[in-house]
Amino acid sequence: MLCPLCRTELPNDAQKCTKCDWVREKPMEAQLEADLHTRDRAAMWLSLVPGLGHLYKGHLVLGGAIFFLIGPLILGLSISGMRDTVGLSMIIPLIFLIAVMMHAYQIPDKRGDVIRKAREMNAGNTAH
Repeated sequence: MLCPLCRTELPNDAQKCTKCDWVREKPMEAQLEADLHTRDRAAMWLSLVPGLGHLYKGHLVLGGAIFFLIGPLILGLSISGMRDTVGLSMIIPLIFLIAVMMHAYQIPDKRGDVIRKAREMNAGNTAH
C-alpha cells in the first residue's frame, strides 16, 4: 500500500508511515465500542452520588427518582434505625450504593446512542 500523504511504499498492514506523520485511524466500530465502555464506567463512578449515573446515561425519570426520593429515603431510614441496630443499619446505604453503581453501568445508554448517531452523520458529511 502507499502512504496517503507522501506516497511512500508501506506494508499492507502498516499502522503509520515511516517518512511522514500519517497514522491509520481506528475503525469507527472500535472507536464507538471504546466510547461505550468509557461512558459505562463514567456512569458507574458518577453513581457515587446515587442517581447521577442514570441521569448521565439519559434515564431522567429513574435518575431523578433515585436522586430525590429513593436515596434520601434509604439514608433516612438507615439513620433512624441506627440506634436500634447498634449502627448495623448503615450497611443498607452501602449495599444500595453498590447496587445503583452496578445498575448505572449495565443500563442501556440513551445519550450514547444520540452521540453515536451524530458522529456517524459527521463522518458521512466529511467523507463527501
